[in-house]
Amino acid sequence: MKKISYQDKLVFITTFIIGFLTHGFAIVNKITNHDDMATLIGCGNGIALGRWMWNLWASLNTIINPFVYGLINLLLMSICAVLLIRIFDVKKRWIAVLIGGVWISFPANKSMFFYTQLIPIYTIGIFLSVLAIYIFAFQSGWKKYLLSVICIILGTACYQAYFAITVAGLTLLLFFRICRGNLSQKDIIFQVLYTGGVLLIGILGYFAATKIICNYYNIPLVSYQGMDSIGVGYMDKLPQMLSNAYEAFFGFHSGLQNVFLAKIQDIILPLVFFAGGIVLLWKQVRARNILAVIIGVIIIALYPAVCNLTYLYGSDFVYSLMQYSNAFLHIAVLVFLDEFLPLITDSTKYLRVTVSLIGVVISLGIVQNVMLANHEYYAQYRTQIFSFEYLGDVVTRIRSTDGYSPEMPVSLIGYCQDASIKGMDAALKRTNLGGITTADNFINSAIYQDWLRPGLFNYWLGFSGTFLSKEQSMELLKDPRVSQMPDYPADGSVQVVDGIVVVHFSSLF
Repeated sequence: MKKISYQDKLVFITTFIIGFLTHGFAIVNKITNHDDMATLIGCGNGIALGRWMWNLWASLNTIINPFVYGLINLLLMSICAVLLIRIFDVKKRWIAVLIGGVWISFPANKSMFFYTQLIPIYTIGIFLSVLAIYIFAFQSGWKKYLLSVICIILGTACYQAYFAITVAGLTLLLFFRICRGNLSQKDIIFQVLYTGGVLLIGILGYFAATKIICNYYNIPLVSYQGMDSIGVGYMDKLPQMLSNAYEAFFGFHSGLQNVFLAKIQDIILPLVFFAGGIVLLWKQVRARNILAVIIGVIIIALYPAVCNLTYLYGSDFVYSLMQYSNAFLHIAVLVFLDEFLPLITDSTKYLRVTVSLIGVVISLGIVQNVMLANHEYYAQYRTQIFSFEYLGDVVTRIRSTDGYSPEMPVSLIGYCQDASIKGMDAALKRTNLGGITTADNFINSAIYQDWLRPGLFNYWLGFSGTFLSKEQSMELLKDPRVSQMPDYPADGSVQVVDGIVVVHFSSLF
């Protein structure tokens, strides 16, 4: 095992500190969104989603504690940062520190904190995905391939999007191995085959294990955002998926409004990546190593899609939790800087200034991530308090309705359009870089989502009543006594009709 160096300790400590500055609010508070509140206890049925490691974690019967779970995230993500600087042989300490800062403050990690009960298993999945790269980089013999494949299988079973982390990391490692060394054509071919083979066997192993587990528990796999198939069978959508992936590479922060630094990053980082890749390949051009040049050019051209691989899964939309692999754009740029700095002499001071400015932009990007994370955590905290209070008032109105008894079923009718909810949402700035849920979505999900209602009303609000399904409520709306009721929260919007407590939010579903 490689000895722990001063740089390793420095990166671990600074990454942990940056992580706490970024996620501390979520660690010392319980942040929830509409998905999280449905599964206060346990993790849900991960087997049906192909994420059977969830069930393994849930079987431990652990107590959900945001503070403990947050520390688990900071600990394992800081270890990942150390592994990454080792994998890419980073020499400059300030660059190593920036890699750790980018890694732990990246928006995809922020999104994780909106799913408290899943923080540990998501973090374990990321750790295993990075560990697969590390083992492949430093282990030798058959253990190198076996252990990497096992890590890929288990990491993907935590969340299929994390397979993209291993793909992006191994592809970048392959590029640097080709460009740094004087490899023969035979060695280059073997490097490509070894890298591709581990990824292919790993993902096939995941599919096989998932099939066996689903059959054993007699649980059919549920299709969700292409995660179950990881893009298999979506060839007809490939042009559009590729277009989305490249757009994300060149405009990751496109959803941010009035954040100048974010736009600068979207311009500078891709340009530096392509320029750095070409410069690094120039050595192979001069050596007339045609095969190395061809493979290097292919990697550079395809790397935007590799970094945004989840866009190629066939998803209707991709949210930040699925985009951790895009952090490898930042990592690639920083490794390029580390590669070129020793080559810069006093006579090329302008190049040194340019490199320094790029470092400043990435440093400020980390500060931006910290600030946006704290904003979104606080915004979601405000949103959930407002939503719980609003729905708590609904429960109070139900219990205080004339003729109500606890045995009566409850029907929640229509889509709530209360102006106070929209006013709450208008007061909070939101971005595409987190898992924040609007009060409108939060409250209405609880009203019309059958799978979510018990978790919210029973666990969070302590209301033990039973609810009619959405379809039953739509049928009940045909009754004129119901359809003519005023919209909630007006007087008369909660009534007992034929032994059913009806809450009429609107006539729209």
